[in-house]
Amino acid sequence: MSMWGEEKIQNDKVRNHKEGESMENDWKDKQNDQRREKENQREHEEADKHDDKLLSRLVRGNEEVDNGTSAWTATEKKSR
Repeated sequence: MSMWGEEKIQNDKVRNHKEGESMENDWKDKQNDQRREKENQREHEEADKHDDKLLSRLVRGNEEVDNGTSAWTATEKKSR
């Protein structure tokens, strides 16, 4: 086999190896992206739950003030 033929075979091996690494890296990147997406979604869901709890407390507090049952309202009425 000529030097050119051996060099071409070696170049093909190197190229195939690089393409294989590239495909593996692409797969790893895709897996990491999916993992990050799931983590972000979970964080958003937790934040939404927290916001819902705060909103619920706010609404409940407003209802207590409207009904005159909150501690603040009771204190205000006594001081008048």
